[in-house]
Amino acid sequence: MGFSLINEIQDCTKLIIVDAVKAGEPPGTLYRFTQKDIETKILHVLSAHDIGFIEVLQQWHMTGVSPKIVFFGIEPEDMSSWGTELTSTIQAKIPRLVELVLQELHDSGVTAQPVGG
Repeated sequence: MGFSLINEIQDCTKLIIVDAVKAGEPPGTLYRFTQKDIETKILHVLSAHDIGFIEVLQQWHMTGVSPKIVFFGIEPEDMSSWGTELTSTIQAKIPRLVELVLQELHDSGVTAQPVGG
């Protein structure tokens, strides 16, 4: 994520972000944070993957881009290897994560259905 995404989100009223969050809980733990939570409570628990995230949000806000932000995270099982494959623990939590995101969309007045399988 970076400042380069500003063109993609400049007209958004709400932004839902899904990413790994290394906070020391058991692998597969699901999190939901708002922007206020991120700025005031969890800055110290974001993983190295999220370095600069707060700064990007602040830069967006300074340019007038300030959608409501909801961040869903999942505690990773392994952050030592960089790859695209999910562990079985994380795969087992994906359906619940999808449910949470769909509920967030529904609560915002957006009708969405999961695709694929």
